[in-house]
Amino acid sequence: MSAWSSPLIFGCWARRVPAIIDTSIGDAWTQIALSTVFRIASSYFGALTSARHQQESLVEVVSDADLSSTLLQGLAGLSDARRRFLNHNNFDELTNDAIQSIEAILTQIAVACGGLEAKQLGIKVDSAAARVLNDAGLWEWHLLFVNDLRRHFDNRHRWSSETELLQLKGHLERLLWTIGVFVSQVDEGHWVDILDEERMLLFSSALRA
Repeated sequence: MSAWSSPLIFGCWARRVPAIIDTSIGDAWTQIALSTVFRIASSYFGALTSARHQQESLVEVVSDADLSSTLLQGLAGLSDARRRFLNHNNFDELTNDAIQSIEAILTQIAVACGGLEAKQLGIKVDSAAARVLNDAGLWEWHLLFVNDLRRHFDNRHRWSSETELLQLKGHLERLLWTIGVFVSQVDEGHWVDILDEERMLLFSSALRA
């Protein structure tokens, strides 16, 4: 767990839905997604609750430079994962490659925004991090992501099943779009579509429009 993870989220889940510790929930992608979003949400909870007890001058728990650097590294890592996939053509290997970059991006945003939201602030629109998000076509998405984290936190005393946590899974899948990977829920589990280079160029242009 990260330095900003919080026992609060584990305690809430343990009381409300003890089955959350069951690692056999769903198919392989669901299990990976569940454990990943748990860590991300935990980081948000930790940053938010810690910042509420800090002085105003200490609210920026992640600097703009650190956030923008992590975003750039994470996006580059996703691109590298796609390039490797085009050689090995193995989705499991792609998932293992990509999930590390996805978790780094989402965790850093969760920590930064958790600390800022404690003081009713957000990422500044003229910041380096905002430029990275805008250039990647992810600014509007990050607002939705933070809103979902906030709602998840606010509903912590009403969680009823792992579905509450899996609602955050779509944000992992949204970042996979940046490398042309689309995960869809089907009766048998999940179906994965991966764009070829020609369609990827068109889709990338559309994302940034």
